[in-house]
Amino acid sequence: MNDLKFAIRQLLKNPGFTAVAVLTLALGIGGNLALFGILNELLLRPKPVANPDELWAIEPADTAGQRVWCNVCRPYYEATHRNARVFKGIVGYAQITSKLRTKEGAEGVVAELVSGDYFSFLGVAPVLGRGFRSEDEAESGKDSVAVLTYAFWQSQFGGARDVIGKTLTLNGKVIEVVGVAPKEFTGLNYFFQPSLWLPASMENEKTLSHFTVYHLVGRLTDANLAPAAADLLAPIVADVTKELSPGNDPRWFTYGFNPAFQSVRLDPIGRGSLGVAFNRDRILGFLRFAGAATVLLLLIACANVANLLLARGLQRQKEMATRLALGATRMALVRQLVGEGVLVAVLGTIGAALVFSWIGSVIVKFANWWHGALNPIPDARVLLFAAGSALAVGVGFSLFPALQSTGFEPFAALKDAEGGCGSAPKRAWLRHSLIVAQIAGSLVLLCGAMLCLRSMSRE
Repeated sequence: MNDLKFAIRQLLKNPGFTAVAVLTLALGIGGNLALFGILNELLLRPKPVANPDELWAIEPADTAGQRVWCNVCRPYYEATHRNARVFKGIVGYAQITSKLRTKEGAEGVVAELVSGDYFSFLGVAPVLGRGFRSEDEAESGKDSVAVLTYAFWQSQFGGARDVIGKTLTLNGKVIEVVGVAPKEFTGLNYFFQPSLWLPASMENEKTLSHFTVYHLVGRLTDANLAPAAADLLAPIVADVTKELSPGNDPRWFTYGFNPAFQSVRLDPIGRGSLGVAFNRDRILGFLRFAGAATVLLLLIACANVANLLLARGLQRQKEMATRLALGATRMALVRQLVGEGVLVAVLGTIGAALVFSWIGSVIVKFANWWHGALNPIPDARVLLFAAGSALAVGVGFSLFPALQSTGFEPFAALKDAEGGCGSAPKRAWLRHSLIVAQIAGSLVLLCGAMLCLRSMSRE
């Protein structure tokens, strides 16, 4: 505690140094913290469903297990839904665009056709009303119902608690509202978030959609079962592909028949909002370049602050010599200087947290493929990353200056009228060498960061 109080006093005595160091680190740490927040949102945060690590996307594949491009039409959905086998269950969802009748006329909304057991399968309990039942999907056109997203409920019905039982009109068809989903649940596809969900049986309603592409999701209790589950589904989808071949069933030809669709591959989708997006590889490539750029930016910031600490430490050598003469140990002095560095890093991390969203939006602007808004929310992982960054950066950039600042003969330093040490030319050479190294290193790191930013803009 005494070391902390002393460190605070030292930083307050030098507000100029403190401000420059904190702002420099806030920029460097802020870039990495914002990027980790984006990474956490896309790949790490568990979906707001029951047991998210049990969810696996069932993707079209060839006999070698490589992903193939194929529109998964309803026959594939029905066949896999009936033959879950080792899965605890399989559901499907398909995005459609419909016209919603409003007081002003009509507006386009994104809806999702989903399995009747969609909400029970995911373990999502509506905040109002109920989810779908098996009978909601049993007969086409009977008792047309919908579950609203929380945002759509707020915007269209003003958050009215009596929304259950009210109706809305999609493409001229009256649909009854039976439930409202929780605020945090917006579906399994981040890039095409629906406004409401409809039973999959309504696909046959001509007033809604003529073209639907399903995404299939299964639930496995053990990740080791994934290869066996894929093998069991392979002959099922192969039979459907054979049935849909040109000449056998022309109704489904318009969906984009692909004879290579002979098997499936399973990918975990329980964490992060990215899932199995069609441009997943492109997004991951962007994150890699962004990560390299932000790390280089942090190294530039640390190099500059380390040089400031070293210059400040050399100026304080007479103070250090006096403390050594009074009985302090070199280890205590090093601990004190490193503590000051960690405190500066903590203040820089706090500053980074304050501009977390702004830096994140700047990073996203480099992604020309990005659609919609991405608003990373600080959670336990982001806070833990911030704390680890503050400790690692604080110790990393202050340890070398602390060792250099205390590596002298105390009596020689006390005799030096300027507060330096007996080997002043050596110390001056060291300072000049560090300045040259800092400038050269910063230029190299800056060039590397610019190359990464250029690569990011191309991703």
